[in-house]
Amino acid sequence: MIADGLRSDNVKEVQIGKKHFSSVKLARDIVNVDSMIVMTHFKAHEMAGFGGAIKNLAMGGATTVGKKEQHACSMEVKHDSCIGCGSCEEVCPEGAISLSQGKATVAGDRCIGCGECMTVCQENAIELD
Repeated sequence: MIADGLRSDNVKEVQIGKKHFSSVKLARDIVNVDSMIVMTHFKAHEMAGFGGAIKNLAMGGATTVGKKEQHACSMEVKHDSCIGCGSCEEVCPEGAISLSQGKATVAGDRCIGCGECMTVCQENAIELD
């Protein structure tokens, strides 16, 4: 069963009142069931570390819009650590990183939060905003 429908339009907005989200958009069929059996695999993720049932339900129960909201972040450069090597600029799929005055700068409006820049930064100068 695809809990949010074939076109991700089977949505229920649920108020949660938390720090990062006041509400979340979940797959209506998951919200409406009395119980579920979750058979999940162990998953590694570059940004979140290791996850299993809880992580997979958190993302898997979200609709397309909900998943985009969960991933809405951009990267930030710690200028005191950046050596201006340009590795991050080379791997950025959106061209959101440029070098200015010998340091990397991220254009937040173009950054998609993929984290590729973090994987190549040898100085660990890039982090989530």
